[in-house]
Amino acid sequence: MKKINSNIGNCPRTTHSSCTAARNSRSAGSPARAALGKMFAVTVAFTSLLTPAFGQTVSIPDPGLNAAIRDALRKPSGLLTAQDLLSLTNLLARNRSISNLQGLEGARNLVSLDLAGNGIPSFTLLTQLTNLVALNLSGNPLAAGIAFPNGQTKLAFLSLSG
Repeated sequence: MKKINSNIGNCPRTTHSSCTAARNSRSAGSPARAALGKMFAVTVAFTSLLTPAFGQTVSIPDPGLNAAIRDALRKPSGLLTAQDLLSLTNLLARNRSISNLQGLEGARNLVSLDLAGNGIPSFTLLTQLTNLVALNLSGNPLAAGIAFPNGQTKLAFLSLSG
């Protein structure tokens, strides 16, 4: 590798060939370095946007709901992630003493949700669970009611008996 001139800053502005070559190579590399730096920054920013969607851990504080989700995922231990919840399409969580649905809003791909026989006082997740086709809330107190979205829903089956 040929060393051009390490004293670029001290080189007088003449037509000296090694100084001119050093200045030209430095200025030619500068836009390429800047473009590479910008590409790296964009890649880091894009990766950080994806990380919350797929790598973020999710808290399911209700023990009965947590156990039902882990059973459905066949994941008895370890952290639950947003990606885990997105992979849920059917959840059978009957008679598990569930009273808190916090964390379930991340399961946006649920098609079927059976929460019969629990202690759920209200259900307001329909706005987040837009793919839900079947919902069974039978045997829950639902004292605070159910909130239905104003927009479109795919819900075709709803059971509220008992």
